Amino acid sequence: MKKKACVRECPICKSREKVIRKGFYERESDRKKIQKYYCKSCDKSFSEQTFSYDYRLRKRHLNQIIFKLLCKSVSQRGIAQILNIKQEMIALRIKRYGLKAREHLEKTRSTEDLSEVEVANFRGERRRLPCPRLVVAAGGLESNRILLWLQERRGFLRGGAQEALGRGFMDHPCLEAGWVETEDAYNFQKTFNTQIRSGRKYSVRLSAPEKWMQEGGRLNVSAGFLMKGKEGTFDPYAEYRNFRSLWRHPGRIGETVSSLAATAGALVRDGFVYKRGLVPTFGVMCEQEALPGSRITLGREKDRFGVPRLSLHWEISPRTWQTVVKFCRLVKGEVERLGYGKVNLRREIMEEIADGRELLTDVNHHMGGTVMGTDPERSVVDENLKVHRIKNLWVASSSVFPSSSHSNPTLTLLALVHRLSEHGLEQANR
Repeated sequence: MKKKACVRECPICKSREKVIRKGFYERESDRKKIQKYYCKSCDKSFSEQTFSYDYRLRKRHLNQIIFKLLCKSVSQRGIAQILNIKQEMIALRIKRYGLKAREHLEKTRSTEDLSEVEVANFRGERRRLPCPRLVVAAGGLESNRILLWLQERRGFLRGGAQEALGRGFMDHPCLEAGWVETEDAYNFQKTFNTQIRSGRKYSVRLSAPEKWMQEGGRLNVSAGFLMKGKEGTFDPYAEYRNFRSLWRHPGRIGETVSSLAATAGALVRDGFVYKRGLVPTFGVMCEQEALPGSRITLGREKDRFGVPRLSLHWEISPRTWQTVVKFCRLVKGEVERLGYGKVNLRREIMEEIADGRELLTDVNHHMGGTVMGTDPERSVVDENLKVHRIKNLWVASSSVFPSSSHSNPTLTLLALVHRLSEHGLEQANR
């Protein structure tokens, strides 16, 4: 029988999805049954007692007695004499009581608000302005920088939210996986190259089947084909885009005109962009699994306004790389099975590589770091993009994404911003 995942977070690796219940043990001091847990992610065990303020404290039955005597202003020495125990045992409990009280206060702390913001220009002029509401509408990295700097100066986040800030940075790892040898370039491009429909241009991409992803626990991933000239050969379409260089080589004008005529004919007859003589290259874009170690922090260097620049550590998980490898093989098999040509994959694409970090590239789709969620202990903003515990601060950025899917984040971000403008700020006015 499959063990049901629980809501407890692993105290070692902070994973929650990989934690399962694993029986009970009987506590020796009071014979009470204590729930045990096991984390598949870091292969560590822990129990419900791990999260208690009296974790690993002996003579647990004295805790309430000591607490009541302290409330009656009995000194530590006096309590030690009354209970016939060492004074160090009382000091240790006072420390634990204090930590538990601080944790409780941080969780129940009332929300704050921003009263003003400081603006500056390139002439060095600065001014403070009243701030009834503030929406941080910056890029994925810059939004993190602003909130990290605010956290450093004001400490507005507490507990798990403070740890979540800057973590889980994502991009869309990309890989030029290989090229296609085809005997029918026209038919291949008619299927996979840019399509023109009703005056609109569409790019063709291949997405992974949902069943394929679920069966192997794989991530979202897609592939596309770009038509490129072979290295060292003449590319008439590149020459056309750089019109002035074309006139410096008049001998190539005839070939360019002939190629463009073939493209125009394909557009009129079949509604797609045909590029004669070019080789189809095969590229993959993958969802990146969000990892706590993939993070954004403030660096030591500062910009001209005195704000620290960012330090970025981009970490790729083995699961992300394995998704790329298996999808490359899936696409190769399907293209060849349908008779479009032979797909030649790069030799480096293999499962034995840990994370493919040296092969994968980014595409400046910066996401994560100020992640959205309903739990203030595990996220930075709520479902309405409002920063936890601050009444009048919102983040309208791709930095709030908890996951990245496998395609451009712009439309998703626009939908979130539209929702914020239509509903979130309206509710704040009430």
